[in-house]
Amino acid sequence: MQQYFAFKWALQNVILSSSPCVRFSVPYMLRPQTHELRTRNLLPPTIHWSKRITSMPPPRDATDCLDFENHQQLDVLFTCWVDGVQQPCIEPQVVNIFYYGKNDLPLGHFIETTCLDPAYVCPNPDCDVPIERHFRSFTHNTGKIIVGTERLREPISLDNKDNVLMWSWCENCENVTQLSSMDTTTWQSSLGKFLELSFYARDYVTKGASCEHSYHRHHVKYFSKGTLTVYFDYQPITLMEVAFAPRITSIPKLGSRLSTWLKRIEQLDDITLKSIADIKNKIHEIEIAIHETVNQNRSLNRVSSTVLEKISDIKIMFKEDVERLKKGLERFKEFQQSAPRQPALSNSINDLLQPGLRLPLRPRVTSDILAQPDEIYSYTTTN
Repeated sequence: MQQYFAFKWALQNVILSSSPCVRFSVPYMLRPQTHELRTRNLLPPTIHWSKRITSMPPPRDATDCLDFENHQQLDVLFTCWVDGVQQPCIEPQVVNIFYYGKNDLPLGHFIETTCLDPAYVCPNPDCDVPIERHFRSFTHNTGKIIVGTERLREPISLDNKDNVLMWSWCENCENVTQLSSMDTTTWQSSLGKFLELSFYARDYVTKGASCEHSYHRHHVKYFSKGTLTVYFDYQPITLMEVAFAPRITSIPKLGSRLSTWLKRIEQLDDITLKSIADIKNKIHEIEIAIHETVNQNRSLNRVSSTVLEKISDIKIMFKEDVERLKKGLERFKEFQQSAPRQPALSNSINDLLQPGLRLPLRPRVTSDILAQPDEIYSYTTTN
């Protein structure tokens, strides 16, 4: 917890981005809810080192995670797929986008050439699906941006059919911003910076509109040229943890497990007998109530005889069900009692065993496995 609060305080007093209103969050693996995760043990100890947090000298090969120069890139998980096709066109892969450098593109170039070009060809040679059925995803931190293309029946504006038009739509209040043309500054802006703002800038709102919701979190951004329209939709994601199997599997003694099962069977037996008695008493009460009613009103003789016949049938079925239930419980008890028990190990053998190691249970020896070699019972243990 001390490292978490120190890192949080340092984030509030350092500038890591050249874009205004960008607020970085504490790394996921430093948050309190991740302290018990086994994945933390796999991280290098220097991954969260910074001279702003500790006065200790930097470890070997360590980089300052709160240094401005180390935050001039964005690592995203990128993938491309076709709606309804199980195999993605581009497998999920981590892309390191260096702002205004390697793997970065002008925003307008990315939109026009890969999203709004009718002649766009999928990089997957086995895919011949048109561009409007393709989807792209940029995943980072706790969110992802879905990029999808749609085809319109006709251009939005005939006067600007050769220009890229822009607008946005708020998912909360359904407010739509005014239609505008993409200017040169927007076209030449960095795609990496646009993604950074989408993931970390929450305070931006639309200019001159009544909507007060976050532009990058709650607005779907649209760009259109000709009859094609592309949208950028931010969606939050749930971070999942990787579950690891234990290095050593301990097999509990069958005897202790058997005693637990026998206790549960006894409890079930008591509940069953109590339920049988309750049902029997209830049927008896119904019979008495019918006789008392008939004695008070002789005209119900014919009806009462029919009802009593039905009750008699129910009693017979109830008796048969009780017998089947009791036989089933008895067979289950016999099966559990006949199961093999692991013999207690002597102290001398227990002393030789390594901590956490348990002898495996050998299968019950029957005539059909006596002829098999003993290698089938071999086992291996790992520390």
